[in-house]
Amino acid sequence: MLKLRFTETIRADLVKGSIHIMASNSLTSLLSFVLFFLIARFCGPAELGIFSIFYSVLMIVSNFFDQGISLVTIHFYNRYREMREEILKVIFKIRLFIIFLICCFLFLSARFLASDIFGKPELAASFRNASFAIFFGTFIYFTLSVFRAKEMYREFALFKFIYLAFASIGGIIMISRGVKNTDLIMHLYSAGAIVSFAASFGRIGWGFIFARVRNRHLMREFVEFGKWIVLSAVCFSLSRNMLLFLVGKFASLEELGRFSLAYQIINGISVLFSSLTVVLFSHSSRIETLAGIKRFISKSAKFMVVIAIMTMAVLAAALSPAIKIIFGKQYEGVSKIALILFIGQGIFIISFPLKSAIVNYFKDVKGICFIDILLFILIIALCPFLLRHFGTAGGAAGYSASLFISYLIGRYILFKSLARRLN
Repeated sequence: MLKLRFTETIRADLVKGSIHIMASNSLTSLLSFVLFFLIARFCGPAELGIFSIFYSVLMIVSNFFDQGISLVTIHFYNRYREMREEILKVIFKIRLFIIFLICCFLFLSARFLASDIFGKPELAASFRNASFAIFFGTFIYFTLSVFRAKEMYREFALFKFIYLAFASIGGIIMISRGVKNTDLIMHLYSAGAIVSFAASFGRIGWGFIFARVRNRHLMREFVEFGKWIVLSAVCFSLSRNMLLFLVGKFASLEELGRFSLAYQIINGISVLFSSLTVVLFSHSSRIETLAGIKRFISKSAKFMVVIAIMTMAVLAAALSPAIKIIFGKQYEGVSKIALILFIGQGIFIISFPLKSAIVNYFKDVKGICFIDILLFILIIALCPFLLRHFGTAGGAAGYSASLFISYLIGRYILFKSLARRLN
């Protein structure tokens, strides 16, 4: 009876935490999509291209901390309960040191990156503004990681929403009032980080800043344990955002803006699938038999295939006329790029049951890390070549092909793990 109550408590916490996080992520994603929509509609493709580079830099660094270091923080915080203040101080120092290096690099090399690497001096402001937003953002992301470690999911969802929604809502208000300066909108992300951090400051005790680190090997253990998780998070974040940098390198600002709109449309649609992937991941973590995991992969993959095909059919029928009505002829060709990108997104959706099984049942974290590294390498190898020869549609095709190849590698890793279990 005690075991049953314990299981029900965990399940209730899981459901409640998932609801809070999914609601926050869905709302912030919706607001970000509306902001991109308004920039595209009223500021034009070139301004959208400039803003998309800023946003991509911000998301790469944010995902690195949110999906990488935060997961390691949760592991150590819950494992070493007697050294929690020491752990938080060590992690805070590591984050601050990494952020300082990243921000200095972006700020000091902004003109070099914009003019010499991308060949577009207009992008210098994007890199400089990103350095400020990243610096102020590190404090709120550290606070969010502590909320997750303490299982304070409501606070995590609330202050993450305040941070991201502040910029999106502020940008929406500015554009609706006729202000078409994306440089000012970029500064709102720094302001949102400051506001969210100030509002959350009293929710966690900051006495750990003055804690004495007695375990001198703690930082080394942190690095040793977290290297695979952080590397996987970095590669996954880069693979999701590097495509926009490559398009910015090989295409004009207007083409980058049109590609960014297609990319944001597909990301907006992906939010609809996020709840499905969370439920699948949670379900796969409870399966304890080989027969059960095989059945899970078979049924969930078939379900995902049906969902992906239905979504593809709706996009093929409705997206092109909708874009013409809303955005006009200056965004002609966006629907074709979006459809090509969704092929890759559909492959990712179908592959998620495989990844869930590899992580939760076979405990093969290195295998997932290898898949993410391979995906990043494939995008770097395929997309520039296809962008040069076939334009932005070629870049989208390279992205989808990279996801397909990584999916095949994931199946190979899964079957290899199955063979080891059977032997």
